[in-house]
Amino acid sequence: MVLIFILLLFISIEGISAQNSIFYAKRLPEGQYYTRGIVPLSLPPAKVSAILSDFAHYSRWALKGLDGKDPVSRKHIGIFKNVVYRKKEHKVILIYDINLFWPFGSKNNEFPLDIVSMKYEHNRLKSYTLSYTKPGPTINSMLIKVSIIDREKLSAIDISCTTDFTWLIDPIMSVKQYKKSIGGRIMILGKNIEAMAGQ
Repeated sequence: MVLIFILLLFISIEGISAQNSIFYAKRLPEGQYYTRGIVPLSLPPAKVSAILSDFAHYSRWALKGLDGKDPVSRKHIGIFKNVVYRKKEHKVILIYDINLFWPFGSKNNEFPLDIVSMKYEHNRLKSYTLSYTKPGPTINSMLIKVSIIDREKLSAIDISCTTDFTWLIDPIMSVKQYKKSIGGRIMILGKNIEAMAGQ
């Protein structure tokens, strides 16, 4: 597996375009890159909570637009193929391919995310935090926080992502690239939640 190309899973996506969404990005004093996106949804909070708390079924909806089955994501270097939930280990595993010519391409690589916290309110999921702590050539660590905002009868998802890149990648990364990349994925996640609710 050529881990150097895992970076491209996070910088090869189209820009942010949805209206009424809020995106913010910065470089933290410690050197990590941080971005936050808030995407309004035309769904009740209880419905969003039910979808997001069901990790076992993320593979049904979460990767649409990232899985190489459409013209845009088919051109991405990093293509997400599956989400595997390992309940006993409290892990979510992203399975991805590196879409490059041999010997640089590879299939069925794993990006493990530990579920480090899940918060509930009135028996409903309000937020969770995922952590990547398996340092490789490109990423030292990643922390993803997902929250559901209750807007009366509607809702929004609030997602932040903090990434510590290694010395190999840090010099070529920028706040603008990071915002575009992670923000694009947050937008896709919001669209996929809406689509899943309609099924």
